[in-house]
Order: sequence, then C-alpha cells, then structure tokens
Amino acid sequence: MNAAKKDVGLSNGYTSGHSISVKIWDSSASTEYDATVVVRPDSPFSVFTDNESAYLNISAKESLTINLTAQNKSYDGTDNATVGYTIPNGSISSGVTVSVTNGKFSNKNIGTGKTVTASISTSGTDAGNYNFTINNTATADITARPITITADAKSKSYGDADPVFTAQITTGSVI
Repeated sequence: MNAAKKDVGLSNGYTSGHSISVKIWDSSASTEYDATVVVRPDSPFSVFTDNESAYLNISAKESLTINLTAQNKSYDGTDNATVGYTIPNGSISSGVTVSVTNGKFSNKNIGTGKTVTASISTSGTDAGNYNFTINNTATADITARPITITADAKSKSYGDADPVFTAQITTGSVI
C-alpha cells in the first residue's frame, strides 16, 4: 500500500509486514503514548486503495526517561559512588521496579563534575507498558578528605636544661 494515492509507483509509503509508528495523546491523563500500528495478516487486503478496510493491531506505550543521580563524597580511596534515579515529567507504575547498581566515579581522585556511571534496569509486571529512555551517567564531586591531627606533648618544667623550651611530642594520631 502506498502512503497516499498520489504516491503510486514512487517507492515510498507502506510495505506489507512493516510497522507504522504514531503518537497517541490521552488528554484525560495529559500523557503521550508511542504507538505501533501493524496491519494484521488476516486483513481482507494486502494492497490498499481508497476506502478499503484493514485489520490493525495497535500497541501503545508511555515514554518515560530515567536519569541517574549521584551523591558527592569525600575522598575515601575508592571510585565507588552512591547512586539513585529520577523520572522527570512523569511517574511510574507500582508494577515496575527500577534497579540502579554498580555506581562508579571515572576514577578515585578528587575533582568536581566527575562522571559517574551505573547500571539501570527495569522489571516487573508493568514494565512492558513503557518505552524507557535510560540515561546512566551523571556528575558528582569528590572532595578532599578532612584530616585532623592531634598530638600529646610531654610536660616540661621551667628551668629544665632546655633553654629553647622545645616541646617533645610523645604520641600523635590522624583522625
């Protein structure tokens, strides 16, 4: 079938067995769905002209984007990242589980705006009702780890043999 009668012989338009993609707007839910239309094999015609009927299968799915989020951290000697996700401009059915695992910074060194990657997957009884766009990178900072040094000084009396009054450190620790 050609897309329109004027397209006859131009090698464009519909080819039997291929799908037709359209968008469907549900005004009651203010939601746009991606739909695929397929002419069923039991349609009375395989080549169509004006005003002929076809049997169609239409499947519609809501498009949702899942974005990775990452938390800033203090340097700890690893590239491990604490990650999560957001779904901007939408919500997801309770029948869908989103899993975010293996959060990693690009390296373990301090820096700002560092790339973080993770694995994001979806599952559940309603997962097939969505077309997911998954963004599995984000940015976050690794800041310098604060270090506190404490020292214990040995007591000294005035008049000891040391005229410079130098303190002797007996123990110290890094916290």
